[in-house]
Amino acid sequence: MIPLCLRTLCLLILLALPTLALGQEVDWKTTVGEAGDTLQQYLRFDTTNPPGDVTDAAQFLQRILEKENIPVTRYEAAPGKINLAARLKGSGSAKPILLLHHMDVVPADASRWNGINPFGGEIKDGQIWGRGAIDMKGTGVLQLYAFLTLARQKIPLDRDVMFMAVNDEEIGGTMGTRYMLDHHYEALDPAERLLGAAQL
Repeated sequence: MIPLCLRTLCLLILLALPTLALGQEVDWKTTVGEAGDTLQQYLRFDTTNPPGDVTDAAQFLQRILEKENIPVTRYEAAPGKINLAARLKGSGSAKPILLLHHMDVVPADASRWNGINPFGGEIKDGQIWGRGAIDMKGTGVLQLYAFLTLARQKIPLDRDVMFMAVNDEEIGGTMGTRYMLDHHYEALDPAERLLGAAQL
């Protein structure tokens, strides 16, 4: 479960400073509503690891980004083991920041969810419920909408901002972050700051 009010507050904190500094208006109600809907949909993809097939979840995120005309690169470590990366270009005067989350989740025992579908993305008592809402699809959606808002508001950046969604974190990260470091290190640039969680 994840409190809607907490996620809303975190989203505002992530987005407010750069947009307010430029005096640009953000339609917060629409943005928060959109993020909540996205999280519910994201939770409905069963990305339990093992086996950890994130194909549909990755495609879901890719469609959202491409709808905003943001290019997405897919890195497939193995069938179903997909990593996604997108980048907003800055001036290059500072090293990039990487927003990183994982798409896979640990198994859920439905009998312990009090009648709630672990992959239903349901709202109950003001909370969004679903396996991965806290670890870590909820964080991923916060990162996604921070990233999208920077793009939509055309915020001038002194550094690149990267969004990355990886697989396989729940069983060691071999096909996720570790794979990206070993085989596509140049895609990370490398980043000066990482916001999120990684299994190396």
